[in-house]
Amino acid sequence: MIRVHNFLKSFYIRKKAANFIGKFYPPFLARNYSSSLTPIATCLNFKPKKITITRNFLRRDFSTNESFVFEVNMENFQKNVISSKIPVILDCYASWCQPCKQLTPVLEQVVRQAGGKLALAKLDVDAHPQMARQLGIQTLPTVACLFQGKTVDRFTGIPPTGQLKAFFSKALEAYEKYTKENPEEQSPEAMVKDALQSIKEGNTETSAEVLRKFYSILIEQDKAPSKEPELKARCLAGLALCSAKNGDMEEAKKLVASIKASYSSQIAIDTEVSSAIYQVELMETEPAEEIDDLAAAVQKDAENHDARYKLAQKLVAHQKYAEAVEHTLQIVKRAKHWNNDAGRTLAIQIFDILGKDHELTKTGRKRLTALLFI
Repeated sequence: MIRVHNFLKSFYIRKKAANFIGKFYPPFLARNYSSSLTPIATCLNFKPKKITITRNFLRRDFSTNESFVFEVNMENFQKNVISSKIPVILDCYASWCQPCKQLTPVLEQVVRQAGGKLALAKLDVDAHPQMARQLGIQTLPTVACLFQGKTVDRFTGIPPTGQLKAFFSKALEAYEKYTKENPEEQSPEAMVKDALQSIKEGNTETSAEVLRKFYSILIEQDKAPSKEPELKARCLAGLALCSAKNGDMEEAKKLVASIKASYSSQIAIDTEVSSAIYQVELMETEPAEEIDDLAAAVQKDAENHDARYKLAQKLVAHQKYAEAVEHTLQIVKRAKHWNNDAGRTLAIQIFDILGKDHELTKTGRKRLTALLFI
């Protein structure tokens, strides 16, 4: 009897907790979606292609900065969906539709992670019944990917995680194929993101050319730094990193100072910007000792946290991230709160540099969390 009572009590508590979380995050309650965002996001890991600057690209008008998630109606359907330069996910929903409430946040999350390669158009079928009839919507939710006047893929209801990943993969593959054939049509956000990724892979020359040209276009269109601060800050951050990696620290420092003066708010909310600044500053102030000397000091005394920390910094400056992460985790393991949590802080900074989808970030964060709670 006691066991039955405890089971029912435990079940009641879990149900109440799930319902509470579900109020703020509906996908938590959806079947097959309790852990779906991480595996779905993996379908976005397309290898960036080499970027080229073309005359058509330089003539493009980047003055508009429309949101990639928007409500669609008769007035904007032609411009924002049919004539879109990127694949549009059309989400047909209604306010009373519970599966719609579960699915829409997932779609929004993946589209925002796509970095300007996808858009989400949300159609309220109750508010626009004529559009729903013209589109042949009979079941909710209905989701379709539209691009270049064609339907790339379509589904109804809440699909399994694998099917949803395949859906977004088709959408992104359509975009990649189109931009490969028409490189001048790549979205500004996607182009800047690809350039920053290209810097991480060592292609500083090509990336710097892209970012420099694009930043000059933004400045010519709007002299004030307040417009499109995300793109401008990312361009300057990428250029600073390119300069530092090419040995021009004076230029790198000037660009970092410009970011701090005009786009300070972006440093706090954009890890691409903050991690680039961190790398530049680290290259400027890296320890004077050589890697071999610091490694020897750590080998001689495993508790020499100061030498180990400087060695990790030196390794980051030389882009040897795996070794650097290992040393930061050793600091946390041996002296969790040494020097005001310096080991943990450096590890997190390295993860920000690599990005959340990097394998070293995924495994490193798990190990760091385990060490912190031992």
